[in-house]
Amino acid sequence: FTVYWTTQAPTLGSVSYGKTTSMADGVAVDDRNLTTPNEKYVSHFVRVSGLASNTNYYFNISGREETPLTITTLAGAPDKATVDPAFGKVSDISGTALPGVVAVLDVSGVGKSATISKDDGSYVLPAIPQTASGQSETVSFFYGADTATIACKVSQDRPLPNVKMGDNLDCTKTTTSSATT
Repeated sequence: FTVYWTTQAPTLGSVSYGKTTSMADGVAVDDRNLTTPNEKYVSHFVRVSGLASNTNYYFNISGREETPLTITTLAGAPDKATVDPAFGKVSDISGTALPGVVAVLDVSGVGKSATISKDDGSYVLPAIPQTASGQSETVSFFYGADTATIACKVSQDRPLPNVKMGDNLDCTKTTTSSATT
């Protein structure tokens, strides 16, 4: 499973997890800290892997004194997606590529997938199994307190338009014009 969140100030990000509330099975760190261990971020993206299938797990985000959250892993591998992944680029308001932005694809009633943008601002969101071409989807972007969204149609709007933090784009509304003589 994947956990993502934002903080007001740059911090190290990790998730403790386990089959009991003591969460003693392990600690997973932000994906970027696998190559730069002490780097601090405002957008955090942690993948927890190597889990048993069809099992309840407790987890908590580092630095948060909360009741542990719970998740149940799938009984088996999910079906293969039959639609294209969502991909594009994200930048700051001035148009400069923005690495480290959490991007979340949400297909209503079907599920979510998430990723984090690369150094050049590019991202690829895995397609969600059982999604049909033409269904409505929303891609949300999070970077500290900044957000952006793109509303689009599965597999029809690829690649997605470039988005700047603060944008709220809607690709589902198209305008047509006709010339008359």
